[in-house]
Amino acid sequence: MTPSSQTSQPHTASGFTIIELLVVITIIALMAGAVAVVVTPNSPNKQLEREARRLRAVISMVADEAIFQGEEYGFSLYQDGYQFYKWDQPDPMDALVADASQSDMDETSDTGYEEALGESGGGSPPADLQPGQWVLVEGGSGHKGAGSYELPEWIGLELSVEGEDVILGSTPSGAPAQAAEEGKSSFAPALLLLSSGEVTPFTITLTLADKDPSPSYTLKGSLMGEIKLRVPGEPDDG
Repeated sequence: MTPSSQTSQPHTASGFTIIELLVVITIIALMAGAVAVVVTPNSPNKQLEREARRLRAVISMVADEAIFQGEEYGFSLYQDGYQFYKWDQPDPMDALVADASQSDMDETSDTGYEEALGESGGGSPPADLQPGQWVLVEGGSGHKGAGSYELPEWIGLELSVEGEDVILGSTPSGAPAQAAEEGKSSFAPALLLLSSGEVTPFTITLTLADKDPSPSYTLKGSLMGEIKLRVPGEPDDG
């Protein structure tokens, strides 16, 4: 075999070229990104975090509105969600045409307000609270997410008010409609968000109800209106 015949034989390459490897890596990266966009935001852990942050944001917003608008708000939880209420005062013109005399109102006002605000753990009523009733806050009309809100059924809620655990019902405890059906004269939210900036001290824990152990997000509200969110892995600062 001559040297010329050796160099004339074709050379067979094996493996991938650099360009082919880059194309494959790019395709894998694009596929991984697509999976992350589709799956991650809808995973239970991510949704639990979003719901916890939403709850904190809405409570903080309503607490701020109570201060800026000089109005009193209430807040109640149940097994699958929560609701906000506003202390609604009657129109002054209605009071002028009311049949009840001012003296009758003076005799009953102290016990009436105390009953309306203090039965369900809401604490003592503000001294200057005027006659009125609790009404459900509508989600629209400037309240930006406050009102009645239902959580996914797989999210668990726990509540303690002023250090005492509260057993949550399947519907908001003491809601106005429920109170009327049961013949009660008043309704009291579990928590108060007052125009003075004070908030009923509370702890709310959100977990995955069907997962044990579950990541937990803890909301804490102080008397002075500070509302903190503790995420999984953060130490409890009390």
